[in-house]
Amino acid sequence: MYDEYRVTSESIEGRLGAVKRVALQFIIEGMVRRNYDEACKVYDKDYTFNGKHRPWEDVVAWIEGLHARNPNFKFVIEDILAEDDRVALRWKLIGGGEDDRPLGYTGGTNILTVKDGRVVDNMQNGLFSPSWVEIAKHHFLHIQEGPPLE
Repeated sequence: MYDEYRVTSESIEGRLGAVKRVALQFIIEGMVRRNYDEACKVYDKDYTFNGKHRPWEDVVAWIEGLHARNPNFKFVIEDILAEDDRVALRWKLIGGGEDDRPLGYTGGTNILTVKDGRVVDNMQNGLFSPSWVEIAKHHFLHIQEGPPLE
């Protein structure tokens, strides 16, 4: 398993850097690295995913299932955008089986809401408020594309 960051817009250290760091800690430490102690530090007990409450144990079980199906996947953050208490991540997940054969890929956009240093909400793909869809479309359609992934 390995991960790559190809952020092509505003720096993590720029405006709203703290909100972005919380979102990245939740996603990268939890989903990619399975460092649950670090990810749990920014998990809120009232966390919701696509509007439904998700206890920490359910989040961990989902992550473990992802790793079981794709043990050598590559997770690429293509862009990150923050405004107020929300962070939008555009990402790709490229599957890799035990023998490193490509198993296909998927991608999407998550919008995480951060309050008091914790992720309280995570909306994925088409379940956003209309204003956030427009922000994401405008920003993500005007980025400089990186090199193709192998």
